[in-house]
Amino acid sequence: MTLATGGTVVDSGGYRYHTFSASGSLVVTAGGTLEYVVVGGGGGGGGTEAGGYAGGGGGAGGLLAGSATVSAGSIAITVGAGGAGGAAGPNDGTAGGISILGGLANGAGGGYGAHGETSSGVNGGAGGSGGGGSKDGVGGAGTGGQGLAGGNGYGAAHFGAGGGGSAGAVGGNGNNGDGGAGGVGVTVWSLLTYGGGGGGGGGGGGFGGAGGTGGGGAGGSLGNGTPGTTNTGGGGGGAAAGGSASIGGTGGSGVVVVRYTLGGGGGDPEAPPAVGQIYYGSPSSPLHEYRYLAYDVRTRTSLGELPLAGVSFSEQLNGVGELSASVDLAEQTSLGAAIASQYVAATEPRRASIWVERDGVIVWGGIVWSRRRSRGTLGTIEISALDYGSILERRVLTATKSYTAVDQLAVVQDLVTWAQARTGGNVNIEVGTETSGVLITRDPLAWGYELRNLADLIGELAQADTGFDWSISYAFDVAGIPEATLRLHYPRRGRRSIDSSLVFFNAASSGGNLIDWDLDESGLDAATTIHAIGAGEGESMVQTVASRTELLDVGYPLTEAVISHKSITDADALISINLEAARLRSNNVSTWSITVDPDDISVPFGAWSVGDDARIVIDDHPLFPSNGSNPGLETTLRITGQQVTVSDDGGPDEVTLTMGPARG
Repeated sequence: MTLATGGTVVDSGGYRYHTFSASGSLVVTAGGTLEYVVVGGGGGGGGTEAGGYAGGGGGAGGLLAGSATVSAGSIAITVGAGGAGGAAGPNDGTAGGISILGGLANGAGGGYGAHGETSSGVNGGAGGSGGGGSKDGVGGAGTGGQGLAGGNGYGAAHFGAGGGGSAGAVGGNGNNGDGGAGGVGVTVWSLLTYGGGGGGGGGGGGFGGAGGTGGGGAGGSLGNGTPGTTNTGGGGGGAAAGGSASIGGTGGSGVVVVRYTLGGGGGDPEAPPAVGQIYYGSPSSPLHEYRYLAYDVRTRTSLGELPLAGVSFSEQLNGVGELSASVDLAEQTSLGAAIASQYVAATEPRRASIWVERDGVIVWGGIVWSRRRSRGTLGTIEISALDYGSILERRVLTATKSYTAVDQLAVVQDLVTWAQARTGGNVNIEVGTETSGVLITRDPLAWGYELRNLADLIGELAQADTGFDWSISYAFDVAGIPEATLRLHYPRRGRRSIDSSLVFFNAASSGGNLIDWDLDESGLDAATTIHAIGAGEGESMVQTVASRTELLDVGYPLTEAVISHKSITDADALISINLEAARLRSNNVSTWSITVDPDDISVPFGAWSVGDDARIVIDDHPLFPSNGSNPGLETTLRITGQQVTVSDDGGPDEVTLTMGPARG
């Protein structure tokens, strides 16, 4: 078991942390394995002379994270200083200092931001992350595995300077008079974000670029650049262009942090793990490893990892899934008060997206729509998110759309593409290219003045008897950023029972993978006759009736319902929709809710998806008694929803499936 002294020591969440905000020594008293993060000092932002161009933002210090096996002894720690901001006049910033963890890891200092002068642009300096260039100068290069390049200066008009790079992103390019934003930092161990790039200075009255999350200083808008934050490795902001000379912001100093697991979870490091207590890296490990990633909805900028608890997430067939979870700050703020503000920023309703990673695979993604902050001991943040399909429920069609002999799936793809092309409308949903071969005419689909809800329009198309299913899929893109993709499924989503071979069973003698079940039956919304109305008024209104007279013949009473599709002018289209409505609503609704074992070797989590058909077998239950050699119940149902509740103690997940009638 690893034991050591030195730096600022904090025990939290089963780990002991040693944080070095200044140079010193880590004295290892018992060898073992430790994890580390080493961040070099941030580069200083460039200065500018009177009447000159804006200065580039300083690059973030290089960031290295890893693990190592160490023996008893002393390990020298060097914490790199932040680079000086460029003095008033044509003066570059200076590079940040290197941070060193003995012979284990070196974090290079951030590159300097270029100065702005009256005649030409200047390139940013290379370093852990590169500094931003001025005017038409290019950003400096980063160090492989530690940081990325700085942004370029704008080469015309008001000459906004480039932002400094970071380990998380390339620095933003200058844009006319506005300086480029500093690259975003990297969140380590779900705790703090380090290494934000400094923003480029604004030129010609423009705005300075924002400093990158993780301590990057903002570029100046009217004068000096903002310093990077101490012990983050953040780059300093570049100076603004103007009538007087201005100075660049100083880079933030670096930091070195090491941690190792505690056997007893934060008390006596020599104590064995408590009964039922599981720690990452301990001899016992959780059944499944979860990470909860936060990103900005529109920019896809990383907002870090969240230490969520009480996590439950769901998926619905042709509907919107939900996620609920919380962050208990009492468990987190012992590592610094700044962490609370990071979690607040990473859960802002409408701005933040949450992604659930299970064993390295993205299994859910959605947008935070609401949260509650409670005082408690140190405070709690409760969040509620809906999957990416929820954005379609919050968008309306403001244009008139008409389609003649167009594939029904292409209509949906066009609607979603149009919605994301509107100003501020792009939430980065990728649109697939699926086809169905079913050509439809909708002339128009809807008039712009009707302001029809997009989700409703897509639902109407999907509900036709030759319609389709839709879903949102999730995966990491080639850059390692989670992304959502609209999927359209024709003629259906999921596999038939014969193809899926899924069986959930409960046997009186041998148990099974079906842990629990409930069956709800309702005739409240059932109808033997459906009246559908379309466009028009009075006697010219498009109408159709669909009836299930065979149900009347066997004794069911007449029950009627009316469905309205006022945008549909084509009688055949209305008939198609009404036939499907009659099929779906003619019988009592039977909804099954089953709890299954997600770790059963015969049908593990991931072996099924929403939309699949599966056999349900319940052996000799009083509500489903057996008949001779046959089980009490054997039926085929379709998975219409899934809810996963994550265990907070590393135990098995609880998975509940909602199931309805199988579809042909």
